[in-house]
Amino acid sequence: MHREYRLPRQKHQRSAKGNASAGVGGSVQEPTPPNSDDLSDRQLADTFTHEALAVRDAVLKNTAVRKRLLAMILHEKVHSELAVRHDANAVTLHASGKDFSSTVFDALREKRMKLDPFQQEYFCEARQASSKLDALIDLLIVDCITAHMQRRTELVHHLATGLKVNVRDNWRPDAAWLSGFQKIQLAHLIAELKGPAHAPAPERRKSELIEVLAKLFADAVDGKLENEQLAKRVNSWLPSNLRAVPPQQGENASETTS
Repeated sequence: MHREYRLPRQKHQRSAKGNASAGVGGSVQEPTPPNSDDLSDRQLADTFTHEALAVRDAVLKNTAVRKRLLAMILHEKVHSELAVRHDANAVTLHASGKDFSSTVFDALREKRMKLDPFQQEYFCEARQASSKLDALIDLLIVDCITAHMQRRTELVHHLATGLKVNVRDNWRPDAAWLSGFQKIQLAHLIAELKGPAHAPAPERRKSELIEVLAKLFADAVDGKLENEQLAKRVNSWLPSNLRAVPPQQGENASETTS
């Protein structure tokens, strides 16, 4: 019996001598096996979308931040990471997909349907819309918040930090999201959360590891874990792309929430 791992393709760096090899004596550095910090494109897109939706919900409750965002949207000299056109809003498009689920997105859509006088009509007179206009404007402002699907969006991250947004309040890694990991990454995450002594045996199937982790995250949220430290560790776990940036990397973030 032997184990096989899929490893990310490594680009060979040219040495100072101009050959295609790297390292001492022309040796090529061995690739490092992936761990739970290495996310697939789908996992990145899902988590960045959940973060942006959580920020939308928080901004909807903060009048001062909404006014600043509106100024950024309307001012011709401000280049911001906000999507005014709905067909160019990556977060809305991703959240509308059939394989994505978010209670925050559903709640915001429901509010919009109740407030939008244009929902069922091709046009609407101004006096008909005026009574609900302020609340609708608030929703339209937060709907402009969008994010890149494969890399951190500084505006979204800055708002999330300033408004103390916790993505895990409305999202937990489920079986569908965890399936984006390879078997070795799932084993790494189990050992990371439960401790090295609980590292799964090599013969465990990927589906079994997904089931173990999905149940662990669900039980932690539902308060079914007797070990309080484990529950706290599981409930506070975030994917690598949503963790705090070291100060030296985040010094130039915009001051939208200040």
